[in-house]
Amino acid sequence: MTTVPHILLVEDEDVLATTTAELLRRRGYCSDVVGTLDEARRQLAEGAPHYDTIITDIHLPGGSDLEVLDLLSPTDAPPV
Repeated sequence: MTTVPHILLVEDEDVLATTTAELLRRRGYCSDVVGTLDEARRQLAEGAPHYDTIITDIHLPGGSDLEVLDLLSPTDAPPV
């Protein structure tokens, strides 16, 4: 059984978010799209699904891309 990689896309521009999510879907990925730092915080706090990758805009309503990284715990990082 093959698992589909799950991506969290954090993008506040609707057209870019929609087209990127569609491109990811066509490439075989599953993605959740949120538009603000607060929405990203809620998605990550829920704990499910586990995201394999996060793609984030640099400038977000309510914060920046680096603040998205602060939401991750050390256990979220892949082993080196």
